[in-house]
Amino acid sequence: MEHIIYKESQKFGKALIWIVCGSLTALFLWAIIQQLLFGIPFGNNPMSDEGLFLMLIIPLLLFILFVKTELQSRIDEAGIHYRLFPLQIKTRDIKWHEIEKLEIRKYKALREFGGYGIRIGFSSRAINVRGDTGIQITFKNGKRLLIGTQKPQKIEEVLKKLGKL
Repeated sequence: MEHIIYKESQKFGKALIWIVCGSLTALFLWAIIQQLLFGIPFGNNPMSDEGLFLMLIIPLLLFILFVKTELQSRIDEAGIHYRLFPLQIKTRDIKWHEIEKLEIRKYKALREFGGYGIRIGFSSRAINVRGDTGIQITFKNGKRLLIGTQKPQKIEEVLKKLGKL
C-alpha cells in the first residue's frame, strides 16, 4: 500500500437531504390524508390505501441512503483513488501515467453535470456530493473526470508537492 498524502471524506449537504426527503414525505402524507380522511382519490389512477402507506417508506430509504453516502478520495504516490460509498463498493484507482492534465476548478453542478452524485456524459464524468470546486482530470484518451472537493487549497498543495500541477 502506498503512503497516503491526502485523504478527504465528504457527505451530501443536510439541506438537500431535508428538501428531497421532506418533500416526498409531505406528498405521500397529503395523499393519505386526502384519500383516507376526505375520501378524495389521489390522482387520476389512485393507488390503494396500503400502497400509499408503503410509499411512505421511500423517503425513509432515501434519507438513509443520503445519510450513508460518502465520497471518499485520497491521493498517494501511485495516483488518485475515489469511491462514492455505498454506490461504489470498490475504490476506483487512477494511476498517474493515465493522466494527461490536472487542474483545480470551480464548476456548476446542475448546469454542467445535471446535479450531484455520479454523473456520466459522453466525454466527461463527475463524482461529487456538494460544493462547487473539484479536481478536473483529463485522461490521455481525452476523457475527463471531475472529483468534487471541499479542500481545493490542500489538494493543490499536495499535487504541487508531487509535481503533478
